[in-house]
Amino acid sequence: MGHVASVTAMAGCRNFLIQEWEAEDDPLFQEVTAGRYPVQREGSVSLPDGPGLGLEFDGAAFARRFPYRGGARKMF
Repeated sequence: MGHVASVTAMAGCRNFLIQEWEAEDDPLFQEVTAGRYPVQREGSVSLPDGPGLGLEFDGAAFARRFPYRGGARKMF
């Protein structure tokens, strides 16, 4: 989701040229934002048109995909 925040901020900069975009997690982000996460196509993304970042995070969908499995692990 940091990509969306960065692209949104840079969209207002006249001299903005390139934003690095890691697309590997796009399917996960599409799932937990009801399909509103922008997908990079041919080197470009379109900004969501909703308020704020234009996304709504579905925590329940994320929890179903990555259920909590227990307590913290001892590091030492």
